[in-house]
Amino acid sequence: MERLILTALLAGLLGCSPRPASESEPGAAAPPAGQLAAAPEVLQFYAHPGRLKAGESTNLCYGVSGATKVTLSPPVAKLTPSRNRCVQVTPASSTIYTLLAEGEGGAITASFRLEVETPGPPPPPPLIRLFLSSSPEVRAGQPVTLCYGVEGARSVRIEPLPDALEVAENKCFSASPAKTTTYTLVAEGLDKRTEQRSLTVTVR
Repeated sequence: MERLILTALLAGLLGCSPRPASESEPGAAAPPAGQLAAAPEVLQFYAHPGRLKAGESTNLCYGVSGATKVTLSPPVAKLTPSRNRCVQVTPASSTIYTLLAEGEGGAITASFRLEVETPGPPPPPPLIRLFLSSSPEVRAGQPVTLCYGVEGARSVRIEPLPDALEVAENKCFSASPAKTTTYTLVAEGLDKRTEQRSLTVTVR
């Protein structure tokens, strides 16, 4: 007992005291940091149907996880994070849609192209309005009347006749084929496109 009292007195005189339990030893590992939030994920992003004609609508569907905010470019509607949601879109032409999902763990995007078939320009109006004969069959040396009409043409001819014809909406003339003949009306437009139509006169 006397030895224990002496030890305590010596410790007090030397200023020694037990180390607090909370004090870390030199070289001890730092406490582990808090876990990082998981990165957002795009689960799905598509359109159904995925190909349209101009004026048609489709459902644009998406699904995300780990996101607190989702936006769409080009903007269509106000979106909210969801694992399965669709919005309706009516694009005027083929469009690339991009979905952006943002969360505490970062951001991620997904894109696809929605194809829209747009009609081409209307075809130009026909140059030849009419081309006919007064009879499909004649005797040798007997005349036949050929009539033609064109619109928007700058020149017109009938093969195998040698002469150029007047550009007219309704014109008739006589021909006397010596044998069965196929006549071809050829009209050339102001835009340099050509159009042709044929008929046959049989000679007996």
